[in-house]
Amino acid sequence: MTLPNPASEALHGSLGFTLVGVFRRVGIKHGAWHDVGWMQLDLLPGSPPDSEGYSIRSSTKSGISRSVLAW
Repeated sequence: MTLPNPASEALHGSLGFTLVGVFRRVGIKHGAWHDVGWMQLDLLPGSPPDSEGYSIRSSTKSGISRSVLAW
């Protein structure tokens, strides 16, 4: 998201997203350089990946569609 953006930061924060990085002065908006924030959300909190990685297909507790993510 373009920073600063208090409304978007608050919305994403309320949904459990956390800021994991900021790219400084990489975007132009309305003729000015802006930072871009990168946020993430753990889809399976508290579950470390195994050697195969995460698989939602095998997760019944996540509440997320089983076809969303598997790698």
